Amino acid sequence: STGLRSIAIRLNGVNPIAVERVPAHATLGGALCIDTQYKLAAGDYVELRAYQNSGASLNVVVTANSSPEFSMVKLGN
Repeated sequence: STGLRSIAIRLNGVNPIAVERVPAHATLGGALCIDTQYKLAAGDYVELRAYQNSGASLNVVVTANSSPEFSMVKLGN
């Protein structure tokens, strides 16, 4: 119930191209969802990074068919 929860899509291990941040809540849980459209160049890669700063270790909850998931779609040429 303390701290901040965030996820970010990072380009080439450095630059965030989308970020979602929410304060922790004692009763609502910590589900986060993020999306973006970004034009990648040949050789680019993306990664999804999770962060929390409650002061103690927290686990990512695995829920069948919904968490955690990450996907990409190629649009256009």
